[in-house]
Amino acid sequence: MEHDYYTRQLAAQVTLEEFLSINALFTDMTHRFWVGNGVLNEKRGEQLSRLVGLLEPHRNVNMSVEQLGLIKKDFPSAYNSILAEYYQQVSLADGELSLDEIVAKVIWFDDLSKKYLVPICVKKMLPYYQGGLQCVKFREQIEEGVIQIRQERLLKMMKLGGVQRASDDLNRAMIRTVNEYRKHHEWRIQNRTEQLPDAETKQLTSD
Repeated sequence: MEHDYYTRQLAAQVTLEEFLSINALFTDMTHRFWVGNGVLNEKRGEQLSRLVGLLEPHRNVNMSVEQLGLIKKDFPSAYNSILAEYYQQVSLADGELSLDEIVAKVIWFDDLSKKYLVPICVKKMLPYYQGGLQCVKFREQIEEGVIQIRQERLLKMMKLGGVQRASDDLNRAMIRTVNEYRKHHEWRIQNRTEQLPDAETKQLTSD
C-alpha cells in the first residue's frame, strides 16, 4: 500500500515551478510543450526546427500565398491554427477558404490600427514551438532533472510522513520506485504518436 502511494505521487505531473527549476532558460511554454508531447525524437525535432524557421520571419511581416501553402502542406497543425483564428475573427465565414483570403485578411483594432491575420497567429504560436525546440536541445537535462525532482518528492514525502526506516531500506525503495517510473516514462516516449501538436496549438491561437 505504501509503495503504491509513493508510485502514484512520483507519477504525478511535474509542476511548472518544478520544471522551471531545471533550467533558467525554460518558460511556461517549454513546460506546456513537454507536458503535451514529451521530448521529440531527432527526426521530429528537425521538423519542428524547420517549422520555427518558416514562422520566425513573419512575426511582423505577412506571408505570401506560396509560403502559407508550404505551411499547409508540410505542417497542417500549424495551418489549422491559423485557420481557426480566421474563423474566430470572422464568425460569418462560410465555405472553404482560399490561401489568398487568409493571407489578405486584416484585423482592425479599437485604436483603428490594423494588422494582417497571419503575423498575429505566428506571434501566438512561436513561443510554444520554440519551447519545443528547448525540449529537444536540453533533452538529457530534462530527463535527469525530472528524475531528480521525483527523488526529492519521495524524500520529502517520507520526512513529512514520519517514516522511520533504516537507510538501506529507504534507498532500495527509492531506487525501485524511480526505476519503475523511468521505465514507464521511456515506454510513453517510445509509444507516443509522433506528430506535431494540433489541439494544443489551436487552443493557443484562441487565447
